[in-house]
Amino acid sequence: TMRTIECFGASKRMITTNEQISEYDFYNDKNIYILKDADFSGVKEYVDNDEMEIADNALRYKYSIKGWLEEILCQE
Repeated sequence: TMRTIECFGASKRMITTNEQISEYDFYNDKNIYILKDADFSGVKEYVDNDEMEIADNALRYKYSIKGWLEEILCQE
């Protein structure tokens, strides 16, 4: 999970086998490729296509250290 958040925060694309990542609010198939059943057929196309969608600032803030601390410490 930490590497995923780091990739998101650094605006980097990633490849993962974790299919549950598609359930997260920051998931975007242009930024995250889910490798299923060791089928590498789509990896080259994903890597060659450098198009990326940057998440909005509110979503990026939510996953920042400051946003995380605010969420944890400001709960009533």
